[in-house]
Amino acid sequence: MTANTIRSTLLLSVLATGTLLASSSAPTPGPSPLEVSAIGKVTYDSNIHATEVERGGVGLANREAIDYQLLLKADLTPFRSLPAWKDVVGGYSLHRHWFDRYAGSEDHTVHKVSLSAKGAQGAWKLAAEGSTAYVDGSRESPRFVTYSSYGMAVPRERRNQWQHAAKASARLDSGKWAIRAVGGFTSFDLLTHHRNPTGPWTGYLNYIDRYDLNGGVDVGLKAGERVYWLGMRAGEQYQQNLPWATTHASNTYFRVLLGAEGKLGKTLTFTVLGGPEFRRYKDGRAAIDRTPTTVFVEGNANWMPRKGTAVTAAVKQWRWVSSSGRTTYDDLSTSLAVKHQVSKALTGRALLQWQRGDYVAPANRIDHLYTLSVGLAYEWNQHLSGGVDVVRTRDENAVDGPAADGREYSRNLVNLELRYRW
Repeated sequence: MTANTIRSTLLLSVLATGTLLASSSAPTPGPSPLEVSAIGKVTYDSNIHATEVERGGVGLANREAIDYQLLLKADLTPFRSLPAWKDVVGGYSLHRHWFDRYAGSEDHTVHKVSLSAKGAQGAWKLAAEGSTAYVDGSRESPRFVTYSSYGMAVPRERRNQWQHAAKASARLDSGKWAIRAVGGFTSFDLLTHHRNPTGPWTGYLNYIDRYDLNGGVDVGLKAGERVYWLGMRAGEQYQQNLPWATTHASNTYFRVLLGAEGKLGKTLTFTVLGGPEFRRYKDGRAAIDRTPTTVFVEGNANWMPRKGTAVTAAVKQWRWVSSSGRTTYDDLSTSLAVKHQVSKALTGRALLQWQRGDYVAPANRIDHLYTLSVGLAYEWNQHLSGGVDVVRTRDENAVDGPAADGREYSRNLVNLELRYRW
């Protein structure tokens, strides 16, 4: 799928949404539909390439730098009240990064456009959201001796690329039953140069294009404040094949899902879906099981133990194609976040996260990433606010042997932020 095809599809979706909204009744006047904010950030980064292993003369290991940032955001809510639709929000943001060192390779700008809408018509509930981001960054990739699968993603996000994401759902309720159709799309279109990593280009990391597209139907049974779901998803994953490579991991899959959502008591809400995933790789190689069965799980819970305190837990496990080509990996992510309002103006926050990437042959790697973040936010008035966050990450390699040496790294971030909202 080319970038032009994706952008054309997104444009048609936006035009279709606009046509639908224009056909609705006249909106009810309300507050200003436009919200504009400017955010200034300064971030100390102890390891901007997320590696502790040096390649002679390149100097990537443990590079530290100051990342100066300017973020401009505009959100437009043109229709405050419509018979069928509500919460229609269109947004644009510009996020500029200047590094005090290594500016030639790491400076970049992110332009992002987003659109979301929710609506209801009779027994139907509709929701859709999508975004497109363009990263105006370097087209050259780093050269590593070895790397962590999580560490290589840090410089990747600064490289020249398009990122697209969209999801939509339509739900119909009838008595004790509910049925919903859902769909989702995620795409990464990398614009970096590709080079055969041999000879003078040994260690060059090639980032490739990839996407995941899926859709399906769920049937639900209502029981009090909860709904129990049985559903399915059919999907496709694409992984670009490099010219000199003989393998890729593009595939199709089918999921059978069981799940539930709703309330447990007065203070806890949750949603969870999970089940087996049956996959078929399109590549004819004999080195892997071409029709494996894996597990898909996605869920979150929100707990409000008392006024001003919120606890959020999340988990997701799925199989995804790697961004460097040839294989897939089982991606597990779990997190626990706490936010507490200390006073009317002061809020504290903390995050604990564990991620694991377990790769499929021919790759031989299992990486664990641990993240701890704590921070404070202060609001002087409705226009001016600020915050400070300290983040510690540590990557641990779980594969023995000399080939895996050097995959581990540590990284520390200190972020200061000041925001003004008009």
